[in-house]
Amino acid sequence: MQEKRPTPFEEGETEFVIDDLKTELAPRQIEKEISEEEERTKITTPTEVRGSRESLAEITEILKDADRLTVELYDARIAEAGSPEEMREIVKDLNTLLELREASPCEPPCKPLDSLGDKEQKHANQTYLLRLVERGREIVGVYKPVKGEETKVLKAGIEDYSLYKREWLACMVDRALELDIVPPTVLRDEEKGLGSVQAFVQEADTANKVPGREKNPEDLVKIAILHLLTGQQDGHRGNELVKRTPDGRMRAIDNSETFGATLYDETGREVFPALEVFSRALEEAKDISTAVQTPLIEIHLRTLLDSSRRQEVLKKAFDFALGEESDGVWEAFMGKARDLLGKKRLPKDYDADMGRNNIRFGWSQEQIGATTKRKMAEAA
Repeated sequence: MQEKRPTPFEEGETEFVIDDLKTELAPRQIEKEISEEEERTKITTPTEVRGSRESLAEITEILKDADRLTVELYDARIAEAGSPEEMREIVKDLNTLLELREASPCEPPCKPLDSLGDKEQKHANQTYLLRLVERGREIVGVYKPVKGEETKVLKAGIEDYSLYKREWLACMVDRALELDIVPPTVLRDEEKGLGSVQAFVQEADTANKVPGREKNPEDLVKIAILHLLTGQQDGHRGNELVKRTPDGRMRAIDNSETFGATLYDETGREVFPALEVFSRALEEAKDISTAVQTPLIEIHLRTLLDSSRRQEVLKKAFDFALGEESDGVWEAFMGKARDLLGKKRLPKDYDADMGRNNIRFGWSQEQIGATTKRKMAEAA
């Protein structure tokens, strides 16, 4: 158990030093003196971890990469904060992430893992409830180990054994845009190996179980923005959480089937675009008044597009999570972001069923996926 970290803000304080904050809060000692080029070469790609074959050294390097990139993003957010109050909120969120990252598994008789759902795997990854303790307080997380990823049901453009990193990347995108709609998500090495851990959302139900409950319209638009930009391929209502509160606050969960790459046929013709979307939230939110949509789109998209520093960190996060696919997916992501900001509204003709059918088409084209990988290998 680690000693209690110093609180960055004592009551009444309005200033703090960012360098000191990084020292106090970083979950791993950041190598501050390595050059930018060295940082890029240190990043571990998905091809280096496959199923049960990851080594301790590879796991350590992956966790270090994720920790460093997380702190870099928050460092950028803190530097660009407009007020001490905004800085405090950013630091509070960072503390939540670091607690989830650093907390220890509960000791017996509290079991660290409790399986969620059926023993027979029916989804893209196995999911567990992970109980942790930090400074005497229990923290509950949703744990998805890479060893539990089922490659036979992956959707189009999704690389094998990369779902856990896509969960983490979706959280990084969410924080870079300051949507704050994705629960804190980190990478950890636990009982069943390396995987993603997302903070469990208390006092909430999935939207498909409470169809009559009022949803917060701003949160629904934020989820739609996230799904559109990340290419969420699994955006059914079971992946929208609605809090049991009168204001209907929402959270976007299960972001592993995101950031799909472009697929080509044997002639080089594109048959499946990068970041294809299936999202019920997007279908619902497109009909919300532009008086709600437009201000949210302008605020959150400019947060990223007006910051070269955030873009630089986020591109490195794409490289880390997506490997050789990252350049094409990053280009598609930035193109979508610019297009959405230019139009200032969600695509009004979006059809979720059409999106789902497109994804199923791409999903069934195994030979296309093999051709894409061969083309990438030849290009390299």
